[in-house]
Formats: sequence, C-alpha cells, structure tokens
Amino acid sequence: MKSHRIFLLLALLFVAINLPAQNLKVIKETDDYILKECDSVFYYTHGMEPKDDFVLDTTKIHKVNGVLKLPLDNGKEVVFRDHESLDEGPFIYYNYKGENKKAGHYLIDESLPDLYYGYLVNTKTGTIDTIEKEPTYSPKYKSYAYCVVHIGYVLQGYLIFKNIKSDNETRIELNHELPYMLNWINEKSFVFYTYDGTKRKYYLVQIKQ
Repeated sequence: MKSHRIFLLLALLFVAINLPAQNLKVIKETDDYILKECDSVFYYTHGMEPKDDFVLDTTKIHKVNGVLKLPLDNGKEVVFRDHESLDEGPFIYYNYKGENKKAGHYLIDESLPDLYYGYLVNTKTGTIDTIEKEPTYSPKYKSYAYCVVHIGYVLQGYLIFKNIKSDNETRIELNHELPYMLNWINEKSFVFYTYDGTKRKYYLVQIKQ
C-alpha cells in the first residue's frame, strides 16, 4: 500500500511538471512575448528558486573619499562619485553590492528615500544598464528580469526582461496588478504572480526573442 501511494504521488508530480504550456489561457501576445495565465500548481512546479550570485568583496572594491572605482577586464575603470554638494545636484550616495561573475556584471545602487535606482556594469566593456530593482538571472545568465511595484496614489506594476547579448529590453505593463516573485523556468520563459491585497493570480511569460 505504501509503495502504491509513493507511485501515485510520483505520477501526479510528473503530470504537474509536464503540464503543457500551450493549454494555458493567452492574456496577451506581442512580437516579443506571450503572456499566459496559469495556476499555483504550474507556478510552484515550474519556476526555479532565484539565486543570489552577487559576491561582495570589499578587499577588491571599496569606496574611498566618496569614489567607487570598478576595474574592467580591459584594464580600464568605471567610476561612480557621490554627490555631496547641492552644486552637483541632489545628494546621491552609491553603494557597491557585489559582482556576478557568471553574468559579468557589477551591481551598484543609489541611496535615495523611497526609491530604488541601480546600475549593472558590464565587467568586460563598462556598459551600464540602469535598473529599478535587483534583477533575477535566467539559468544560463543570458537574460535578466525583475518586477517593479509602485504604491502611491495610483498603484502601478510592470515587468522588465532583457537579453544581455542582444541588448533587447522589453516591458510588460500590468497597470493595477502588482507583480511579485519572478522565477525563471528556462532561458525562454519565467513565471510570476500578482497580488491585489485579497488574491493571487499566476502568470507565465514565454519569450520570443
């Protein structure tokens, strides 16, 4: 009896994991992606837990007199300088959050009240991507994505995903649905859910790039 139950559980798990995505309801389709509605079973059996691959090594990089110097593979540097005088504009303090060697990125963020502005610096070329939240990378680090939630007089939520090699960035507008917990499935798809204070809705994004 016990072995029968184990076999049944394994069979149910196999069915859940292999649930065909083409049977899911299409919410929106563009040249860049297909947005589909799924359920909690699909979400929890497909999405992988995100990993924090940014390693902070302050012996290699640290701020000196308000200046961060990021060494590049080509021997050059990218420099971030704090703004501590009104003559330079708003007060801005840059924080080094670490290096993701698999993606080839440094992560820098700004200390601003109630806002997040970050920068991904390519460790080879010095190219800088401006981001609104720390990103989640695809399994092979070919793309990254993140959820953005603005809570104020008007609720606003959207997603950003970007192909690192092609530099193609796509934004998915969600309006009053607020997105959370984005987890990649593979290089071409990820799942997330939205929450309006009362219930969750689960979604799958299939990338066409």
